[in-house]
Amino acid sequence: GMATVVSQAQLIEFTSPDYTNGVLNGQQSWNAEPGWTVADAAGAGNASTAVTGEAAVFDDPIQLSIGGSYSLSVNLQFGGGPYSTPTAFVYAFLGGLKDSNTGASVGTGSPAADANIQIIQNTDNYRLLNNFATVPGAASITGTQLDAGDILQYDYILTLGADAGSTFYTVRLQNLTDGTDTGTGTVTGVDASIYTALTGTGAFGFFQSINPGGGASGLSGVQVNSVNIDVVVPPAPLVWDGNLGSDWDTTTLNWKSNGVAIAYADGAAVTFLDGATTGTVDLNATVMPQSIVISNQSLAYRVDTTSFAGAINGATTVN
Repeated sequence: GMATVVSQAQLIEFTSPDYTNGVLNGQQSWNAEPGWTVADAAGAGNASTAVTGEAAVFDDPIQLSIGGSYSLSVNLQFGGGPYSTPTAFVYAFLGGLKDSNTGASVGTGSPAADANIQIIQNTDNYRLLNNFATVPGAASITGTQLDAGDILQYDYILTLGADAGSTFYTVRLQNLTDGTDTGTGTVTGVDASIYTALTGTGAFGFFQSINPGGGASGLSGVQVNSVNIDVVVPPAPLVWDGNLGSDWDTTTLNWKSNGVAIAYADGAAVTFLDGATTGTVDLNATVMPQSIVISNQSLAYRVDTTSFAGAINGATTVN
Protein backbone atom coordinates (compact mmCIF):
# COMPACT_ATOMS: atom_id res chain seq x y z
CA GLY A 1 0.00 0.00 0.00
CA MET A 2 0.88 3.68 -0.27
CA ALA A 3 0.36 6.31 2.40
CA THR A 4 -2.04 8.65 0.71
CA VAL A 5 -3.58 11.98 1.52
CA VAL A 6 -7.36 11.58 1.59
CA SER A 7 -9.44 14.48 0.31
CA GLN A 8 -13.18 14.82 0.88
CA ALA A 9 -14.24 17.63 -1.45
CA GLN A 10 -17.78 18.88 -1.85
CA LEU A 11 -19.22 21.57 -4.15
CA ILE A 12 -22.51 23.18 -3.15
CA GLU A 13 -24.32 25.21 -5.82
CA PHE A 14 -27.88 25.53 -4.41
CA THR A 15 -29.36 23.94 -7.53
CA SER A 16 -32.10 21.38 -8.09
CA PRO A 17 -32.67 18.54 -7.47
CA ASP A 18 -30.67 18.98 -4.23
CA TYR A 19 -32.20 22.38 -3.44
CA THR A 20 -35.56 24.01 -3.98
CA ASN A 21 -36.44 27.70 -3.92
CA GLY A 22 -37.39 28.86 -0.43
CA VAL A 23 -35.96 28.88 3.07
CA LEU A 24 -32.41 27.43 3.21
CA ASN A 25 -32.77 26.13 6.77
CA GLY A 26 -33.30 22.36 6.78
CA GLN A 27 -32.17 21.83 3.21
CA GLN A 28 -29.12 19.54 2.76
CA SER A 29 -27.65 19.84 6.28
CA TRP A 30 -27.95 23.63 6.53
CA ASN A 31 -28.89 25.22 9.84
CA ALA A 32 -29.62 28.77 8.73
CA GLU A 33 -31.30 31.80 10.23
CA PRO A 34 -34.69 32.59 8.66
CA GLY A 35 -33.62 35.24 6.12
CA TRP A 36 -31.37 32.86 4.19
CA THR A 37 -33.31 31.85 1.08
CA VAL A 38 -32.52 29.69 -1.93
CA ALA A 39 -33.37 31.20 -5.34
CA ASP A 40 -32.92 30.19 -8.99
CA ALA A 41 -32.51 26.53 -8.03
CA ALA A 42 -33.54 25.53 -11.57
CA GLY A 43 -30.80 27.79 -12.98
CA ALA A 44 -27.45 28.90 -11.53
CA GLY A 45 -28.69 28.68 -7.93
CA ASN A 46 -27.84 30.88 -4.95
CA ALA A 47 -28.63 31.46 -1.30
CA SER A 48 -29.05 35.00 -0.02
CA THR A 49 -30.20 37.05 2.91
CA ALA A 50 -31.21 40.70 3.10
CA VAL A 51 -31.05 40.56 6.90
CA THR A 52 -28.03 41.76 8.88
CA GLY A 53 -26.24 39.42 11.27
CA GLU A 54 -27.57 36.14 9.90
CA ALA A 55 -25.59 32.89 9.86
CA ALA A 56 -25.82 29.75 7.75
CA VAL A 57 -24.08 26.74 9.33
CA PHE A 58 -23.30 23.53 7.45
CA ASP A 59 -24.22 20.78 9.91
CA ASP A 60 -21.41 18.38 9.03
CA PRO A 61 -18.96 18.00 11.95
CA ILE A 62 -15.33 18.70 11.03
CA GLN A 63 -12.91 16.52 13.01
CA LEU A 64 -9.20 16.83 12.25
CA SER A 65 -5.98 15.09 13.23
CA ILE A 66 -2.69 16.98 13.48
CA GLY A 67 -1.69 18.14 10.00
CA GLY A 68 -5.21 17.72 8.68
CA SER A 69 -6.96 20.68 7.11
CA TYR A 70 -10.41 22.07 6.38
CA SER A 71 -11.05 24.51 3.56
CA LEU A 72 -14.07 26.70 2.88
CA SER A 73 -14.29 28.69 -0.36
CA VAL A 74 -17.31 30.94 -0.78
CA ASN A 75 -18.27 32.66 -4.05
CA LEU A 76 -20.39 35.64 -3.04
CA GLN A 77 -21.60 39.10 -3.93
CA PHE A 78 -23.32 41.97 -2.16
CA GLY A 79 -26.70 43.32 -3.26
CA GLY A 80 -28.10 46.81 -3.36
CA GLY A 81 -26.19 49.64 -5.00
CA PRO A 82 -25.10 52.03 -6.14
CA TYR A 83 -22.08 51.95 -3.83
CA SER A 84 -21.13 55.09 -1.90
CA THR A 85 -17.95 55.72 0.16
CA PRO A 86 -19.03 54.72 3.69
CA THR A 87 -19.04 57.20 6.55
CA ALA A 88 -18.32 54.42 9.07
CA PHE A 89 -16.40 51.15 9.16
CA VAL A 90 -18.47 48.54 7.29
CA TYR A 91 -18.40 44.95 8.50
CA ALA A 92 -20.00 43.08 5.63
CA PHE A 93 -19.42 39.30 5.67
CA LEU A 94 -17.80 36.69 7.90
CA GLY A 95 -16.87 33.03 7.43
CA GLY A 96 -14.91 30.21 9.04
CA LEU A 97 -15.40 27.58 11.73
CA LYS A 98 -17.34 27.67 15.00
CA ASP A 99 -17.78 25.14 17.79
CA SER A 100 -21.57 24.83 17.48
CA ASN A 101 -23.90 23.68 14.71
CA THR A 102 -26.69 26.05 15.73
CA GLY A 103 -27.82 28.48 13.06
CA ALA A 104 -26.91 31.53 15.09
CA SER A 105 -24.62 34.39 14.11
CA VAL A 106 -21.44 35.14 16.03
CA GLY A 107 -20.12 38.54 17.04
CA THR A 108 -17.32 40.04 14.98
CA GLY A 109 -15.00 39.62 17.97
CA SER A 110 -16.22 36.14 18.92
CA PRO A 111 -13.94 33.14 19.66
CA ALA A 112 -14.89 31.52 16.33
CA ALA A 113 -11.97 30.85 13.97
CA ASP A 114 -13.06 33.23 11.24
CA ALA A 115 -12.30 36.35 9.23
CA ASN A 116 -14.51 39.17 8.00
CA ILE A 117 -14.67 41.61 5.10
CA GLN A 118 -14.41 45.25 6.19
CA ILE A 119 -14.64 48.47 4.15
CA ILE A 120 -12.53 51.17 5.80
CA GLN A 121 -14.36 54.30 6.97
CA ASN A 122 -14.24 57.33 4.60
CA THR A 123 -12.30 55.35 1.96
CA ASP A 124 -13.08 52.80 -0.72
CA ASN A 125 -10.40 50.43 0.58
CA TYR A 126 -11.49 47.05 1.89
CA ARG A 127 -9.70 44.18 3.61
CA LEU A 128 -9.90 41.01 5.67
CA LEU A 129 -9.88 41.19 9.46
CA ASN A 130 -9.73 38.55 12.15
CA ASN A 131 -12.05 39.91 14.80
CA PHE A 132 -10.95 43.58 14.68
CA ALA A 133 -7.28 43.00 13.77
CA THR A 134 -5.62 42.98 10.37
CA VAL A 135 -4.52 39.57 9.08
CA PRO A 136 -0.72 39.29 8.65
CA GLY A 137 0.10 38.84 4.96
CA ALA A 138 -3.27 40.02 3.63
CA ALA A 139 -3.24 43.51 2.11
CA SER A 140 -6.06 46.02 1.72
CA ILE A 141 -7.58 46.24 -1.75
CA THR A 142 -7.07 49.84 -2.87
CA GLY A 143 -7.57 51.99 -5.95
CA THR A 144 -11.00 50.51 -6.68
CA GLN A 145 -14.29 50.02 -4.89
CA LEU A 146 -16.49 47.13 -3.81
CA ASP A 147 -19.55 47.49 -6.02
CA ALA A 148 -22.83 45.66 -5.61
CA GLY A 149 -22.71 42.62 -7.88
CA ASP A 150 -18.90 42.26 -7.84
CA ILE A 151 -18.13 38.54 -7.69
CA LEU A 152 -15.92 37.80 -4.70
CA GLN A 153 -14.13 34.64 -3.69
CA TYR A 154 -13.40 34.13 0.00
CA ASP A 155 -10.91 31.32 0.65
CA TYR A 156 -10.33 29.91 4.14
CA ILE A 157 -8.06 26.97 5.05
CA LEU A 158 -7.48 25.82 8.65
CA THR A 159 -4.68 23.36 9.50
CA LEU A 160 -4.70 21.61 12.86
CA GLY A 161 -1.56 21.90 15.00
CA ALA A 162 -0.49 20.02 18.12
CA ASP A 163 -2.45 22.51 20.23
CA ALA A 164 -4.69 25.56 19.89
CA GLY A 165 -1.71 27.92 19.73
CA SER A 166 -0.07 26.16 16.78
CA THR A 167 -3.30 25.67 14.83
CA PHE A 168 -3.54 28.26 12.05
CA TYR A 169 -5.69 29.31 9.14
CA THR A 170 -5.11 31.22 5.95
CA VAL A 171 -7.61 33.61 4.37
CA ARG A 172 -7.72 35.34 1.00
CA LEU A 173 -10.26 37.58 -0.72
CA GLN A 174 -10.36 38.03 -4.49
CA ASN A 175 -12.61 40.36 -6.45
CA LEU A 176 -13.05 38.25 -9.58
CA THR A 177 -14.90 41.07 -11.36
CA ASP A 178 -12.01 43.56 -11.35
CA GLY A 179 -9.07 41.21 -10.70
CA THR A 180 -7.99 42.62 -7.32
CA ASP A 181 -6.77 40.40 -4.50
CA THR A 182 -5.75 40.74 -0.84
CA GLY A 183 -3.21 37.94 -1.17
CA THR A 184 -3.09 35.19 1.43
CA GLY A 185 -2.94 36.11 5.11
CA THR A 186 -2.36 33.82 8.07
CA VAL A 187 -3.99 33.80 11.51
CA THR A 188 -1.91 31.77 13.98
CA GLY A 189 -3.64 30.32 17.01
CA VAL A 190 -7.33 29.57 17.61
CA ASP A 191 -9.53 29.70 20.67
CA ALA A 192 -9.37 26.61 22.91
CA SER A 193 -13.07 25.98 22.27
CA ILE A 194 -12.42 25.58 18.53
CA TYR A 195 -9.47 23.24 19.11
CA THR A 196 -11.51 21.13 21.54
CA ALA A 197 -14.29 20.87 18.95
CA LEU A 198 -11.97 19.97 16.06
CA THR A 199 -10.30 17.21 18.09
CA GLY A 200 -13.57 16.06 19.69
CA THR A 201 -17.14 16.01 18.45
CA GLY A 202 -16.45 18.44 15.59
CA ALA A 203 -16.49 22.09 14.60
CA PHE A 204 -18.77 23.49 11.91
CA GLY A 205 -18.20 25.60 8.81
CA PHE A 206 -20.36 28.67 8.49
CA PHE A 207 -20.74 32.06 6.88
CA GLN A 208 -22.89 35.05 7.74
CA SER A 209 -23.98 38.47 6.73
CA ILE A 210 -22.87 41.22 9.07
CA ASN A 211 -24.05 44.67 7.92
CA PRO A 212 -22.89 45.49 4.38
CA GLY A 213 -25.08 48.62 4.30
CA GLY A 214 -23.41 50.23 7.31
CA GLY A 215 -22.11 53.78 6.95
CA ALA A 216 -24.55 54.43 4.09
CA SER A 217 -22.42 52.27 1.75
CA GLY A 218 -25.35 51.57 -0.55
CA LEU A 219 -24.74 47.83 -0.32
CA SER A 220 -27.39 45.53 1.10
CA GLY A 221 -27.68 41.81 1.59
CA VAL A 222 -25.30 38.93 0.87
CA GLN A 223 -25.74 36.44 -1.97
CA VAL A 224 -23.73 33.20 -1.92
CA ASN A 225 -23.44 31.60 -5.35
CA SER A 226 -21.47 28.48 -4.44
CA VAL A 227 -19.51 26.91 -1.61
CA ASN A 228 -16.53 24.56 -1.88
CA ILE A 229 -15.72 22.50 1.21
CA ASP A 230 -12.72 20.17 1.50
CA VAL A 231 -11.32 18.13 4.37
CA VAL A 232 -7.81 16.76 3.86
CA VAL A 233 -6.70 13.85 6.03
CA PRO A 234 -2.90 13.47 6.28
CA PRO A 235 -1.17 10.11 5.90
CA ALA A 236 -1.00 7.93 9.01
CA PRO A 237 2.26 8.18 10.99
CA LEU A 238 4.95 5.88 9.58
CA VAL A 239 7.41 3.81 11.62
CA TRP A 240 10.65 2.69 9.94
CA ASP A 241 10.94 -1.10 9.66
CA GLY A 242 13.60 -1.77 7.01
CA ASN A 243 12.54 -5.39 6.54
CA LEU A 244 13.07 -5.08 2.75
CA GLY A 245 16.47 -3.42 3.08
CA SER A 246 17.70 0.07 3.76
CA ASP A 247 16.00 2.06 0.97
CA TRP A 248 13.96 5.12 1.96
CA ASP A 249 12.10 5.94 -1.23
CA THR A 250 8.46 6.18 -2.29
CA THR A 251 8.00 2.60 -3.52
CA THR A 252 9.68 0.16 -1.08
CA LEU A 253 7.43 -1.17 1.69
CA ASN A 254 10.03 -0.44 4.35
CA TRP A 255 7.63 1.33 6.71
CA LYS A 256 4.73 0.30 8.87
CA SER A 257 1.52 2.17 9.53
CA ASN A 258 -0.57 0.73 12.33
CA GLY A 259 1.44 -2.48 11.88
CA VAL A 260 0.83 -2.73 8.11
CA ALA A 261 3.74 -2.61 5.64
CA ILE A 262 3.53 0.55 3.56
CA ALA A 263 5.62 2.81 1.33
CA TYR A 264 6.58 6.33 2.34
CA ALA A 265 4.60 9.32 1.00
CA ASP A 266 5.39 13.00 1.48
CA GLY A 267 3.49 14.72 4.27
CA ALA A 268 3.66 11.76 6.66
CA ALA A 269 5.09 11.98 10.16
CA VAL A 270 7.96 9.46 10.33
CA THR A 271 9.43 7.74 13.38
CA PHE A 272 12.59 5.68 13.91
CA LEU A 273 12.43 3.29 16.88
CA ASP A 274 14.55 0.49 18.37
CA GLY A 275 12.52 -2.38 16.92
CA ALA A 276 13.47 -1.92 13.26
CA THR A 277 15.20 -4.63 11.18
CA THR A 278 18.02 -2.25 10.24
CA GLY A 279 19.30 1.10 11.39
CA THR A 280 20.93 1.81 8.04
CA VAL A 281 18.73 4.13 5.99
CA ASP A 282 19.70 4.96 2.40
CA LEU A 283 17.79 8.02 1.25
CA ASN A 284 17.06 7.41 -2.44
CA ALA A 285 14.54 10.19 -3.00
CA THR A 286 13.97 13.81 -2.10
CA VAL A 287 11.41 13.55 0.69
CA MET A 288 9.26 16.04 2.60
CA PRO A 289 7.95 14.40 5.77
CA GLN A 290 5.77 16.44 8.10
CA SER A 291 8.10 15.57 10.98
CA ILE A 292 10.86 13.14 11.96
CA VAL A 293 11.02 11.55 15.40
CA ILE A 294 14.08 9.46 16.35
CA SER A 295 13.56 7.56 19.61
CA ASN A 296 16.27 4.92 19.93
CA GLN A 297 18.37 3.48 22.74
CA SER A 298 19.70 0.12 21.48
CA LEU A 299 19.62 0.41 17.67
CA ALA A 300 22.05 2.88 16.10
CA TYR A 301 20.71 4.77 13.10
CA ARG A 302 22.69 6.08 10.14
CA VAL A 303 20.85 8.00 7.43
CA ASP A 304 22.97 8.12 4.26
CA THR A 305 22.18 10.95 1.86
CA THR A 306 25.68 11.44 0.43
CA SER A 307 26.02 8.14 -1.44
CA PHE A 308 22.52 8.35 -2.86
CA ALA A 309 20.36 10.89 -4.67
CA GLY A 310 18.19 11.81 -1.73
CA ALA A 311 17.57 14.81 0.50
CA ILE A 312 15.11 15.96 3.15
CA ASN A 313 13.34 19.14 2.10
CA GLY A 314 10.55 21.36 3.32
CA ALA A 315 9.57 22.63 6.76
CA THR A 316 10.38 19.34 8.50
CA THR A 317 10.82 19.25 12.26
CA VAL A 318 13.18 16.73 13.85
CA ASN A 319 12.57 15.62 17.43
